[in-house]
Amino acid sequence: MEAKGLVKSFVNGNNKLKVLDGIDINLEEGKIVTIMGKS
Repeated sequence: MEAKGLVKSFVNGNNKLKVLDGIDINLEEGKIVTIMGKS
C-alpha cells in the first residue's frame, strides 16, 4: 500500500497541533507498521 501527503491535526480549545504534515509512506505486504511519538 502507498499513501502520499498524509496530514493529521488535533484541536484542543483554540490550539491546533499538526502531528503529520505531508507524510509519504510505502508499506510492504504482510508488515505491521506503527507511528509513535510524544503524547
